Amino acid sequence: MDYYNCLRNQLNCEYAFCNQGICIKKMQEGYAQVEKTVKKEDLDIDRTPNNSLYFHLANAACTAAAASHGYNAETVSFSFTLLNNAHVDDRLTANAREMLQLQSIRVFDFKITDQKGTLICNGTFTMNQTCVAI
Repeated sequence: MDYYNCLRNQLNCEYAFCNQGICIKKMQEGYAQVEKTVKKEDLDIDRTPNNSLYFHLANAACTAAAASHGYNAETVSFSFTLLNNAHVDDRLTANAREMLQLQSIRVFDFKITDQKGTLICNGTFTMNQTCVAI
């Protein structure tokens, strides 16, 4: 098993990912893809997914992409634009790609799409890579 598969398997067992129903599907240096199926429990009173669903999915993708370098990373800032809403049973995929690295600071661009390829959300995460190896 190669390094990224081992790392992906380790991260998929992390409490934060498992607790949210998020699964890392692909990893390579500076890139990650994660998936989650929208459940009834993810909905607000107006029957649309709570925005925290999109945040957790994007954060997981960016964290996994940052972790691909072998070190833990902390979110410093983020911005996202919600373009469409998902629905129950939609399979959401978040792709995160490293756009910039300045010493320990890394900037990631992410996109969240549904199973039809509809762009649901996009934005950026800025992360501080720690000296703590994974």
